[in-house]
Amino acid sequence: MTRTKLFFVVLFLVFSLFAVISASWFLSDKQQSFDQSSSAQTANNSSRYNIVFIVADDMPYNLFNVYNNISDNPWIDNNIEQQRYQVSVQTPNLARLSREGVYFNKMYVSMPECVPSRGAVLTGKYAHMSGIDSNTSGFNIQRNKDNLVQVLKNNGYFNYFIGKCHLGSDYYEGASNSRQAVNRQNPADIFKFLQSVGFDDVVSLIPDQGYVFDWYNYQVARNGASAESINPATMGSEARAYITNFLTNEAIAKIRTARQPFMMWLAHVTPHALHFGTEDEASENTNNLPPYIKSQTKIRGSAGYRYQINDLYQPPSFNAGLADKPIIQRDSYPALVYQIEKNNIKRRYQVAHEMVNNLDTRIGDLFKALQESGKLDNTIIVFFSDNGILFGEHSMYLKGPAFYEELVRTPLIIWFPPSLRSRFRQGTISALASNIDIAPTVLDILNLTVPNAMQGVSQKPVLEGRSVKVRDSVLLEFQDWVHGKYPMRGIVTDDGYKFTHYLATSIPKLCAKGLDYYQTCTQGGSYSGKDMEFYDLTKDPFELNNILYDSNTASVAIDNKYNQMIRSNSVYREVLLKVGREMAYQQTLTNDPYRGNIMNLNYRKLTNTSGQLSFTTDSFSIAEVQYRQSNCSSCQTYRVVVDRLSKTHNIRLNNLEVGKRYDIKVYAINLNVNGAYKEINILVR
Repeated sequence: MTRTKLFFVVLFLVFSLFAVISASWFLSDKQQSFDQSSSAQTANNSSRYNIVFIVADDMPYNLFNVYNNISDNPWIDNNIEQQRYQVSVQTPNLARLSREGVYFNKMYVSMPECVPSRGAVLTGKYAHMSGIDSNTSGFNIQRNKDNLVQVLKNNGYFNYFIGKCHLGSDYYEGASNSRQAVNRQNPADIFKFLQSVGFDDVVSLIPDQGYVFDWYNYQVARNGASAESINPATMGSEARAYITNFLTNEAIAKIRTARQPFMMWLAHVTPHALHFGTEDEASENTNNLPPYIKSQTKIRGSAGYRYQINDLYQPPSFNAGLADKPIIQRDSYPALVYQIEKNNIKRRYQVAHEMVNNLDTRIGDLFKALQESGKLDNTIIVFFSDNGILFGEHSMYLKGPAFYEELVRTPLIIWFPPSLRSRFRQGTISALASNIDIAPTVLDILNLTVPNAMQGVSQKPVLEGRSVKVRDSVLLEFQDWVHGKYPMRGIVTDDGYKFTHYLATSIPKLCAKGLDYYQTCTQGGSYSGKDMEFYDLTKDPFELNNILYDSNTASVAIDNKYNQMIRSNSVYREVLLKVGREMAYQQTLTNDPYRGNIMNLNYRKLTNTSGQLSFTTDSFSIAEVQYRQSNCSSCQTYRVVVDRLSKTHNIRLNNLEVGKRYDIKVYAINLNVNGAYKEINILVR
């Protein structure tokens, strides 16, 4: 080999060696960067708190004991008076979560119906915006793609679903934004739907429906596989088969092996009807009593219950009747079922106590499992109920289109691990909250971006003690009930006023056949829209006195009691105006389809110190205008109310200063007490 060739061979080897070393260094650096990125992501995820949602089914505020048997009614501001109203059920584990975390005692569901309420929690939206507005509506994935589950999934969470789905009934709507027929008894369909919502691992009840007839014999499916039968024979004992125990055990097993961070949606059926016992319901050949109580009653009869009927507290509204309630309530399904079941109501209530007591025990077991698995210190627990239920209050049983406290006020607990308690308050909070606030609050606690589509407000400022409240009111709505139209709107204010309006409609009358059974009768019912309810909860916490009761409900709603009381300058004039303003604000803020409209809003100067605000409304309305100098918190707020019903409004504004800017709020309240709201800013020239 010549020197020249040798030189080039050596040079080639040197370059090759350099290339290999460089490539090795480059790949090593890239791998190191990837590993660092992966580690950072893992570290970031592991620092994220797990979330466990525990969902009760039809659990009202008065089936929850947080203060040693004393009723926690936020509208009674007198400790001695509070002690008159007891809570019979024992829930020590929920009480512990309330003490160590936060219990919202003014939590209202936006619609007291299973499917819409669950949809509201997951989407953070009112039903009229999510489209999930009845128990027979569907969950449109495309319309609600920014739901709580999907946001968590997008941020690295593994999402578990266990229990009752009930996010739709006759069908589910998929990502194609078209109806997709779903066989509610088909596990694959339910799994596919829940996957599209954002869940990764699913143990679902089959069929997907409102209630489980037999709590010892039912079916479940795991990730869409064929349904398996759960009963004492397959589980080895009644204790393991009992549905509340089974679902809890499934959750415990998942927790022990869960990858972090995770979210778990544990949806129980407790204490939903059917409320079977073991004596007068023997002919049904089944019952829903927890195993221990079931075995004790077989041996000891009625003495085998932990909670004896005569010891159960019942509020002043129990069997109170419907004399001052709207006619629509006297024909309602809960009122008709009550007439059939009234001799068994206390028995049903007794069974519900046993159910809730068992649920509380199982929550204690879940808490212990989190502790033993080492995950408790990195987990936030959220407990809530989809809605409440009536057990004889106002002579009604079960649920339907109404906004009584037992239906719309439910428990909400957020439990924080010790590592977070220095940041958040503990104990009871009396800030007004809605179930549409749950999703944005949880995401805010986790420092995750809340989607703009969510209409709820984060309660984090209240939890941190930075604010006393984030809401002045909560909007209530109802649309359909058992394929009949029941359009309703209502409002609850933070100072304890509740207004309900049953809007004009024609509906088929529901005929009660018995416990949780109904049929649609051939005759129809027609309601004029004059039916209203109004309660001062601080004086009447059990809603016994309907201030807006109008016995003349047959005539057309040319006028109504609300407008009459405002124009007559009654003692409730200012409160009713406030209710109207809050309704107008909330309906406008949430794009409620029943909201009114303010159009052609203009301002013109009259004098150096006055001007005229002109606008029109799409229906006859009363109007109110509030105005104050901009950026001047100490300046006086001026207010003009025109209670004359009109579609054309010309309102004079006085006490203006030339060169100053003014913030102006305009409210219009129509005959249906559906409102419109607008804000403008003007410069006085």
